[in-house]
Amino acid sequence: MQHTYVNLDFYNNNFSCKINGNIYVFLSEQSFIEKTNFPFTETLRICSYEPERNIFNVEDVGGVGKSGPELPEMVWITNNLANIEAAAIRDASEREVIVPSFVPTIRTERDHRLFLTDWVLTRWQEETTINVPHSMTEQKFAEVLMYRQALRNITNTYTSLDDVVWPTNPLE
Repeated sequence: MQHTYVNLDFYNNNFSCKINGNIYVFLSEQSFIEKTNFPFTETLRICSYEPERNIFNVEDVGGVGKSGPELPEMVWITNNLANIEAAAIRDASEREVIVPSFVPTIRTERDHRLFLTDWVLTRWQEETTINVPHSMTEQKFAEVLMYRQALRNITNTYTSLDDVVWPTNPLE
């Protein structure tokens, strides 16, 4: 499924999208603004655009939330999806590829596994905030939370990456 989304978070400098099945994360707020010519930088703080799930939400600089596909920000995104994707591709191509010079550790592997489930917490919080049905059952969400806690406990149990028995990710 080619589920499309655009998430803009000026509070946390997080600008990501999924367009045509490809996921992109912009390097910075400045990079996103410059490459897309985004016109709402002075008025917008958070934007969630997910047409397949009928999510069209914004929060302005005053903390006021609004919703609807007719909002100027949503109309701009809808009309500029190809531009946003091209900008994201350009942004990714301009980054220097850095080959890690570190040896993986239990902590770095654990942190990576936690990162892979961060989106669940964000999505749950967004759905709760805008009062839409959760896309995940409460039981599955609780399983993800228990998995994340088990990951945090790994460093208390193991000292060698080779010996770690990783908990099973409930999302896999």
